[in-house]
Amino acid sequence: MEKILFIQPSLSGIGGVERILPSVGAGLIDKGYRVSTASFYDPVTVVPTWSQAHFTLGETVTMGFLNKINKIWYRCKFILHTIRVEQPDVIIISTHGSSLIGLFLKAVKLINLPVLIYVHQALSASDGGYMFGTKCLYHYASGFICVSKGVAEEIEVHAKSLPIVVAYNPLPAPSEVTEEDLIIERSEHPVLITASRLESVRGIDILIDFCCQYFTTNSGELWILGEGSLRGELEQRVQLANMKSRIRFFGSVTNVQSYLKQADVYVSCARAEAFGVALIEALSVGLPLLCSDVNYGPREVMKVTAQPKDYPFRTDYGYLISPLSKNDKVNTCSKSYADFCCALSEMQTNNNLFIESNLVSRSKDFTTSATVTSILRLLNEIKK
Repeated sequence: MEKILFIQPSLSGIGGVERILPSVGAGLIDKGYRVSTASFYDPVTVVPTWSQAHFTLGETVTMGFLNKINKIWYRCKFILHTIRVEQPDVIIISTHGSSLIGLFLKAVKLINLPVLIYVHQALSASDGGYMFGTKCLYHYASGFICVSKGVAEEIEVHAKSLPIVVAYNPLPAPSEVTEEDLIIERSEHPVLITASRLESVRGIDILIDFCCQYFTTNSGELWILGEGSLRGELEQRVQLANMKSRIRFFGSVTNVQSYLKQADVYVSCARAEAFGVALIEALSVGLPLLCSDVNYGPREVMKVTAQPKDYPFRTDYGYLISPLSKNDKVNTCSKSYADFCCALSEMQTNNNLFIESNLVSRSKDFTTSATVTSILRLLNEIKK
């Protein structure tokens, strides 16, 4: 039996990696692997039921340069301690920051095991520090698991001779029905919904500004699922626009699909995206998509293989609007806002634009078995 150790900042949250690891881990266990996990932020009381062994650092969020250096030191010690105790055969690390720590330890020969990087984030969305670390350390990896073809193409630039597989995020299993599900009431207005970390790269500030403008002359609500460093600033922006009753923050929820079922359109104004597991969750309950045409996720989910000639661009699964750059502000993307309004108007005036059964069927293309098969292919390749 081979042992796999997953290292991840947190195993709880609304992000794609946190949502899909349980099914991927369970799929690998079904194939005869022993799967253990190590996380930095989770409290010791958070023990994933699918993991056969779990280790946590119990870290808290810290600010300041010296605190961050101290954090890196403790993470290095924690990773090395976990490896000594668990003695895995291979390590799979998610997220840029964690992967750079793991690869540094391999570069200085403190880790002598295969290290695979599970890339859930677009490198194009990273800041200069991460890009520098990528160029210095990615060639120490044993291989890469990428959540989209676009991300794989990015990785190839920095790791040309290393094995890379594309393993699309699978559709997460629905959460169990809870009391929270029973109090989610359908709005009398059309509901736009998004599920995302509240960070600049996700374009949630642009989406809120779009909706504040759109709702002054049109009916509708925006439901926001997720947490992040921008929440306080975004709530203040909504309050100043007098849109508190139309733009609602629900925080991090465990039952995303229960909220999606009460909505009409899934919206995203991401400045960068790797895949977007929430997109396939929305399709799974019959919701059409309205997304900015960032390089990867939405195009691959909507089966768009060529550059659209104009926007908004309608597909069988929703609309793409003009892409946003990571430096765009609401006053620099008037074309995207015009696309946003045009697409919503067409959706609201023609209820037959999208066939619900087609939307649901597309979500089923992203299966756990396919993801696990891709990971197994990479594991077999690095054994050679």
